[in-house]
This record gives sequence, C-alpha cells and structure tokens, in this order.
Amino acid sequence: MRIAIGGISHETNCFSNVPSDLSMWTIYEGDELINYFKGSKASYGAFIDVAEREGVELVPTMHAGTSPSGTVPKDVFDHLLKKLLDGIGKAGRIDGVILSLHGGGFSEEYPDLEGKVFEEVRKLVGPKVIMGSMHDFHSNSTEKWVNNVNIILGYDTYPHIDTYDRATEVAELTIRTIRKDIKPTMALVKPDMVPTLQAQFTGKHPFATLLARAHKWEEDERVLGIWVMGGFPWSDFPDVGMGVFVITDDDMGLAKSIAKEISDMALKMRSDFLVKPVQVRDAIEEAMKSEGGPYVLADIGDNPGGGGPCDGTVLLKEMIDMNAQNAVFCVIRDVESVEKAIEAGVSNEVTLMLGGKNDNLHGPPIEVTGTVKTLSDGKFMPTGPMSRGLEASVGKTAVVRVGGIDVIITSERMQPTTLAMYRFVGIEPCDKKIIALKSSVHYRAAHTPIAKKIIEVDTPGVTSPRLAGLPFTNLKRPLFPFDIETLGIVELKTMDEP
Repeated sequence: MRIAIGGISHETNCFSNVPSDLSMWTIYEGDELINYFKGSKASYGAFIDVAEREGVELVPTMHAGTSPSGTVPKDVFDHLLKKLLDGIGKAGRIDGVILSLHGGGFSEEYPDLEGKVFEEVRKLVGPKVIMGSMHDFHSNSTEKWVNNVNIILGYDTYPHIDTYDRATEVAELTIRTIRKDIKPTMALVKPDMVPTLQAQFTGKHPFATLLARAHKWEEDERVLGIWVMGGFPWSDFPDVGMGVFVITDDDMGLAKSIAKEISDMALKMRSDFLVKPVQVRDAIEEAMKSEGGPYVLADIGDNPGGGGPCDGTVLLKEMIDMNAQNAVFCVIRDVESVEKAIEAGVSNEVTLMLGGKNDNLHGPPIEVTGTVKTLSDGKFMPTGPMSRGLEASVGKTAVVRVGGIDVIITSERMQPTTLAMYRFVGIEPCDKKIIALKSSVHYRAAHTPIAKKIIEVDTPGVTSPRLAGLPFTNLKRPLFPFDIETLGIVELKTMDEP
C-alpha cells in the first residue's frame, strides 16, 4: 500500500495586514518532510508512526506552512498548490492521500482555500483513491470538503493537546478504508454560529458539553469518528463558523442524525457562548491588589496565533502607567527595538519606541527606557502539552526591564504556549506576580497549572472577541453573535475563570 502525504497550512485573518508573502512560508519537500517531522507529536509524526506500524509506504510530497496572518495572495497560493499537485502527480501509483491542512485558510481568489485544495487533488487522483485529511480545531468547513474527501477529522481540544492522537485516527481510518475494512459515510451540519475563541475553550462549558455528547456517540460501534469544530471567526465569507462532522460505517442516516443533534445542542445554548472580557485598567488593578500570584492577563485582542501583529501596546502602556511590579510581558515583536537593545548591550540602559509599528489598531508606539537584562538568538525547545519535539524560534530576542516589568521583545511573532518562552531568557514565570501575554486560549495549557487566576483583558485588535466591530461584508445572516437581538439573546454573560 502506498499513500502520499502533504499539505498547505494557513490560518487566515482577513482583517490582519501581517503579510502572507511567499518569503514567510516554510516548505518541506520530499524526504525532508519525513526527516523533519519523524518522532514529533505533530500530525506528520503520527502519519509516519502509523505507516511504519501498518507496513504502509508513505510518499512525501510537500508541506507548506506559516504563522497566522493576512489573506494569502493569489500568486502564493497558486505556487503552493502547484507544488503539492506536482508532488502527488509524481508519486506514481498510490492507494491513498493523507493531507494535513489547517482549515481556516483564505486566499484572494478562494475564500475556502482547503475546499480548492480538495477539489484539485480529487481531480488529479480520480474517484477511487481514498483521501483523508487532518485539521485544526479552528476550521471553516464547506460542502466541498465532504464532496471530495473520505475521512475528515480535526483536533478535539483547544488548547490543542491532542494533535498526535487525532492524526493517528485519520491515518488509521484511511488505511482501514483502503483495505475495505470499513465504508466511511460522512455528514456535515453547521449551526450558523461564530463563537469567539474564548468561548471555544474546550476545558469548560459550553464546548465541553458538546464534546461530551460527541464522545458518548463515539462509543457506538457504528460511529467511526466525530469532529465538533469551533470555526475561525475572522474569515469574511458565508461558511465561517462552527461545524459538526460525523463519520459512520456505511450509515448516512445515522451520520446526519448525530450531526444535527449536536448542532441543535449548540444552537439551544448559544447564549452560553457569549463572553465579556475585563477592561484593561480593571484587570491590572485586580492583579496588583490581590495576594499571591501569578495573575495571568491575556491580551486577547492581539493574538499572534490568530493573525495579530504581536506589537500591540495598550496593555503594556497601562501596566507601566500603573507601576506594575514583579511582572513579565510576553511578547512584543519589534525588530528595530531588538537591534537597539543588542547595540546597547546587557546591563546597559536603552530608550526605545516600542511596538505599534504594524497598524493603528493595537495602540501606538510607546517610548520606554529600561535596562537590557538578556539577549538571545531566540531558539528554544518547547516543554509542556503543546508543540513538543520540534525546536521553536522567535528570532533575535531581548529582555528589557522597564520599571518593574520584564518586557520580552522578539523578532518573530509567537504566542506563549509553553513556559519555556520565559525560561529560555532566564525568567521564572512561577515567581512573577503578573504575567501578561498575547494569546486567546492556547496559553491555558501551560499557564493554568501555575496561575492563581486568569483574566481575559478587553484589548483592541484584529483578534478581539468584539466581532461586530470588524468590517465583515460577506456573512450569511442572521448569524450568532452578530444578530443577538434577532436571535433572542439580549444579555452578555461573563465566563467564570478557574
């Protein structure tokens, strides 16, 4: 048995002006794809392990990926798609294809980037080749997916701590389908909901409730897999939002019934998906006045993991103005400031015009004077439940202490999904009173065990949960949460924190 693997992975924020030019992408072709991911807990690591266990020959084609950013230019997508198709075309006789795609991709020409990939791969390989595909939790699915792919699953968790396990399921189900052990039938139902990322946290209600029901159904031997996706909110097209995939063994009626049941559950408790973050000054004041720590302040409006520029200054400026002590701010991307800190040198004072250089949505540059504490090349090995086994890099990095705040300034964007992002520059997060960070939910996997309290801060930006304030033009209406009055929802609820 021979199976081709590859993919194009991008999470696109239509309101971000962080570029998605070809120079921003990392591309692995042929054997380097296998060599890089083998032994990791990434999707391809699972594909490789399952293939070795099952005696399947994998044919690596091409994988391209970059950090979440703005709309993918037409020429970039055309170039990457051609590379993927050329790789599959040169693979020779194959029994299957397993793709690793994000699910939240959006190009200038194709709002449903993944749907276009599926269509073109299916045209190339024909109707008999079995296709499986692995996806991120924040996917915006369409009927093109169902019409072209045999097996579709994605993460069950947010933060994403089950990547390897779910990719293992995709690989196993694809192989079983090729062997004719099963006959997968797949249904998709979308409940016309676009929950913000904070409401998509799977560690508590309402998503925990939906997943519990899905997992109960997965105990039925007729069910091969269920995927309840959260959707990626900042995609401006009619199919944005939640979806429920159900795969059964040759029982389409059951697949449709389960998908509708879970979708209806979400709609009935839609008011529970509303969130109310805390005002900036109130969040800082609570953390400063309270005993113990660390208090984690999440700058959710400028999440680099959702397309934010990672140089927003609103939360940091207020922390400086309020004289926050024993605090760390992780991170601000500012290449110019890093270079100035390097020029100044460790233990020396430096004055910076910090952040606010990408756009006018996340706060202006702020003038700060501080002491350079640490300089680094930015390379580190993540620890904890996410991103294990693959070295990470945030580029040249400097830690500048401004008053009582250690500001981590980097050359590349990255949200802190691991405590290693502090420790590699000599900061012990457990010892801090306040940890301010740029992330929506992923930070919880590493920070919840050490946090006295987590506070989601109402900062402005392209990843703000205030979706109605963004210039959407192509949505299907009515749609939650844009039309809460039409849908009979009038009260915002505050989500309890651990």
